[in-house]
Amino acid sequence: MDMYRHITLIAVFIFCFANTNVFAKELWRVNLGGEIKWHQVTEIGDLIASTNAGLVRIDQNTGQIAWRLKQLANLDRNALLQIEGSPFYGIQANNQFYMVDPFSGEVLFDSTDVDIQGIDHTYFVYDQGTVLLSGQSRYSNQTSIVLVELNSGKVLWQKTVDYKKIVNVVSMDSDHMMVLSLLKYYKVRKKDGGVVWEKLTEPSLGAVMNGPMKELLGNYIEDTFADVDFDMQSVWSYDQSKLIMLIDKSESSATGAVAFDPNTGEIVWETDYPYYIGKILPLKSGLLLMSERAPNGPAKTNILGFKVNLIDYQTGKGMLGKKGKGLRIKGGEVDYKMTSKGMLIAVKNPKKSFIYELDFATGAFTTKKPAKVKGYIQSLFETDKGLFCVTSKGVNVLDASSGKWKITKDIKANVDLAQQKGKLIYTVGKEGKNQVVNVVNSDSNQVSQFNKAPLAFQKETPESLELLDDGLFISSSQNIAKYDFSGNLQFQKYFPEPKERGYSKALVFGQALAFTALAAGSFDSAKSAAKDRNETDNGEYVKNMVDLGLESYGIASQAFQHLLARYKASTSYRDFMLILTLEGKRMLLKKVSKSTGKVLGALDMGAFGFNVLKAPNKNYLFYDTNEGQVPAYVADPVTQAIYVRTANSVLAAHSI
Repeated sequence: MDMYRHITLIAVFIFCFANTNVFAKELWRVNLGGEIKWHQVTEIGDLIASTNAGLVRIDQNTGQIAWRLKQLANLDRNALLQIEGSPFYGIQANNQFYMVDPFSGEVLFDSTDVDIQGIDHTYFVYDQGTVLLSGQSRYSNQTSIVLVELNSGKVLWQKTVDYKKIVNVVSMDSDHMMVLSLLKYYKVRKKDGGVVWEKLTEPSLGAVMNGPMKELLGNYIEDTFADVDFDMQSVWSYDQSKLIMLIDKSESSATGAVAFDPNTGEIVWETDYPYYIGKILPLKSGLLLMSERAPNGPAKTNILGFKVNLIDYQTGKGMLGKKGKGLRIKGGEVDYKMTSKGMLIAVKNPKKSFIYELDFATGAFTTKKPAKVKGYIQSLFETDKGLFCVTSKGVNVLDASSGKWKITKDIKANVDLAQQKGKLIYTVGKEGKNQVVNVVNSDSNQVSQFNKAPLAFQKETPESLELLDDGLFISSSQNIAKYDFSGNLQFQKYFPEPKERGYSKALVFGQALAFTALAAGSFDSAKSAAKDRNETDNGEYVKNMVDLGLESYGIASQAFQHLLARYKASTSYRDFMLILTLEGKRMLLKKVSKSTGKVLGALDMGAFGFNVLKAPNKNYLFYDTNEGQVPAYVADPVTQAIYVRTANSVLAAHSI
C-alpha cells in the first residue's frame, strides 16, 4: 500500500469512529497469485480460497500461503466437503475424488491414481472409517471399486467386479460391509475386499444369470436404471440377527422390505408395504414403521392412507391395527418423541398438523382423534404439566393423554422465539400491531406479559430470542433489545440497513459458511459414529452416537487440538453479533455486545469500495454464486476476523 493511501485510510477510520473511539485493525493482506473465485472459512476453521492458479489455504495469523494445490484450480465452491469423522477435506471435481490434509496440503488420496476413469458414486461408511468409490474401469468394461480409509487416505483395496451399478453400501460389522448392486448383493471383507457370499437380488433370475443371456440382461438392466437414484434405508433388528433393507418403489407408492441373514445372505422374508416409509425405529418388540408423504411431491400419494405399524422381525408382518394393517394417521411429514408410556407421533404440515400418542402396552393410540395443531410443528419438549408445542403459528401446552390444549388461546411465537428457563417459558410474538414478550409458568400454565416497556423493532420483526445470564436478548438483522429477568428494558437499538446490492445478505452468507456446524456443535458432528444399545423404560433399542473422539481414528494431535480450540472459542460468539449498518453515508460492519448493546468495534467497508453512494464498478468486489452476486467478504464469528477481497488476487484480514 502506498503512503498516500495508508494516510487516507487512517483519516477515514478516525472520521468514522470519532464517536466510539473504536478502530478496526488490518492484520495482513496477501496476493494469492491468481484471480480469487471464492474464499471461505471452513467448518474446522481454515481459510480456503479457490483461484485460477490453484486451491489455497492461508494462515489466518500471518496471511502467508500455507499450501497451494495447482491441480485444483477454479474449484467450484460446493466441491469442497468436510468429511464427517475426519478433519480431512473431500473434494469432488471433474468426476474425480481427492482427500486433502488441511494442515499440510498433502493429497492423501487422488482417484486419478487408481483404476477408475471417473467417479460415478461415493459411499461413506462412517462407522468403519472408510469411503467406497465406484466407476468405470480404465482398462475394461467392468465396474471398478476402491475402498479408502478416511483417517489416512490409504487405499485398502481396489478391484474390478461384475457388480454393474452399485446402489448402496451398508456396514454389517467392524470387518464387513454389504454392497448392493442392481443384480446382486455381496458381503465383502473390509480388509481385502474378499466376497464372503453373494446373492441375486431377484432369485428367479438364477437360470438367466447362469446362462448365455447373462451379459445381455446385465447390460439391459444397467442401461434402464442408469440415471435412477434409489431411495433406501437399512436397519438392524434389535438382536442384530437380521439386516433389513427398505426400498422406495416410486412407481407404486409402496416400500419394498427384505430381511437378510447376515451370516449366509439368505432372505428371511420379503414383502411390500403399501405406503412410503419416512421414519423407522428398531424397538425390542419389533420394527416401528411410520409412513409419510413422499418428498417427491403431491403426485406421489398413498392410496391406502398413511399408517404406523410395528413389524415382527421374524415374519415381516404387521402387529398394530386391524389384521395387522397398521394404525391410520394423517398425511404429512412425520416426526416422533419418546415418552414414559410410549411415543408421540407428530404429523407436520404448513397449515395444520396433528399429534398422536402411541401406547406401547396396548398397541393403540391413547385418544380416538389426534390433537389438532395450527401451523407447522417446529419443536416439542416436555414439562411437568404437559407437552410444550411450538409451531409456525403459536405456542401451547398439550395434555397428551386427553389430546386437549391447556391454554385457551395460542401464544403467538415460533421456534426461534421460545426459550425455557426452569419452570418458565419465554416467548416473543405479535399481538395486534405490537410485539409482546410473554412468560408461561409450566406448573400453572398461566400466561402473563413479561416486558414492562414496549418492544419496538423498526422495519423488522424479531427473529431470535436468547437466554443470557442476566436477561433475554432479542434480535433481528438490524434490531437488538435486552430485558432483565424482571421484564425491565435494558436497551433497544436499531442499526440502519444498507439497501444496495444485498450487502447484509452477503454477511449472513459469509457467517453461515464460517459457522455452519459450530452453531450446532461441529466438534460433535466431526466425531466418529458407532452404535450403542440403550434400554429405556419401554425397552426400545435406540441407536446413539458414541463419543469415541477423533483420536480413535488415529488422527494427528495437531488436528485434534485445532478442532478443540475452535470449538471452545465458538462459545464466545454468544457474547456479540455482527451487524452491517449505515453511519451517515458510510457502510460499517459493527461488532455489538449482546450484554450491553455497545459497539465493541467496527470496520469501514467503504474503504474497500463497498460504497452506498454509487454502485461499485469493480468486479473484484463481488462473487458470483447460485444465489446471485454477493460482496466478496466473509466474517468468521469465532476468530472475529473479516476477510475481504480487495483486488482480483488480493485478500486482506481485519479484526474488529
